[in-house]
Amino acid sequence: MSAMKVTMLIIVILGVAGAVFLANWHIPAPTKIVTKVVPNETFVQ
Repeated sequence: MSAMKVTMLIIVILGVAGAVFLANWHIPAPTKIVTKVVPNETFVQ
């Protein structure tokens, strides 16, 4: 196989592995409430 085919195969395998990892990753729910006050000056009209 040419170097281009091998490179593309590695990229595809890494992409599929990353998608499987993210699909099965159980991210814990937030346990702390975050409250942030945004001043009115940040919204330009």
